Amino acid sequence: MKNSNAIFDIQARSGVVARASMRRNDPSNVTVQATEFGREVPVQCAIMNMTTFCLKMLHEAAQQDPSIVGRYSFIVPETVAIRFWQAQKCVNNKQDVASKLFLPWMNNKDFEVEVQDGAVTRKVNIWQLTIAGIAEYLTIMMDKSSGWSLNFVNHRTLYDYELKSNDNKVALEDIIDQGDIVKLNRSVSEDGLIVCTENNFVTGEFPVKRRNVRNRNGAVTSHFYIPRVIPMSNLETGETKQMTVVDAIKPENSDWDATYQNGVYVINAAILRTKTAELLPRVNRTATVTKVAENSQQF
Repeated sequence: MKNSNAIFDIQARSGVVARASMRRNDPSNVTVQATEFGREVPVQCAIMNMTTFCLKMLHEAAQQDPSIVGRYSFIVPETVAIRFWQAQKCVNNKQDVASKLFLPWMNNKDFEVEVQDGAVTRKVNIWQLTIAGIAEYLTIMMDKSSGWSLNFVNHRTLYDYELKSNDNKVALEDIIDQGDIVKLNRSVSEDGLIVCTENNFVTGEFPVKRRNVRNRNGAVTSHFYIPRVIPMSNLETGETKQMTVVDAIKPENSDWDATYQNGVYVINAAILRTKTAELLPRVNRTATVTKVAENSQQF
């Protein structure tokens, strides 16, 4: 992200998709935008459509000002980032992006939505429509000869790194679990069984978090993560220590700053994500529950 002209963060929740962006030379000013989308539209499609809007905006602006052409980073959920990484491979291999990204499970009547085509209303597959729209710009802007460089960042890696088994014969859940402490040296455990492939230079001791993820077929897979930490320095005392990204952006730690420039970019990106989140609907959690009456028909 450090060489990007601007960073875009895109999130969606409860029928609203939002983006916030900051320029490299002016990180204190953030541009925000939010729009509603129909509940029949998958969240991934809403995020990809907002990304298409941003790419279209950049591409059109560059027609008037060629200096806009350059590197841009987009922070998106992992499920969306994977599709963009695949798109880059398609462009590199001269393959059609739209046909490669449109998967068999997407071709389902459940994903049909009504669109207005002049005076005619017709049904289209929202996945097909979304992918066709973004493929147009990805094909142009991911071409290495175009001058553009699009960097799609899995938002989770701003805060956590995933651990993998370094031995195909050994399942990671048989080695570690929630709350364990794993010691890594340049991203490999002492016994060589655990590896962090998302960053090759992770060194230290880290608590393990476990998350169980259920896929569309109902199968559950366990994933294991460690917190991403940044070397920080106290601006007043000169003290240094490692701090998680989550802690680094807390107001009570405003006296601390990243020791290295790359850490500054990560912190700025994490702060940018808080600005995007402010545009999304909040789910209120109740603090108290009052019992009205037993067997009541009231709701």
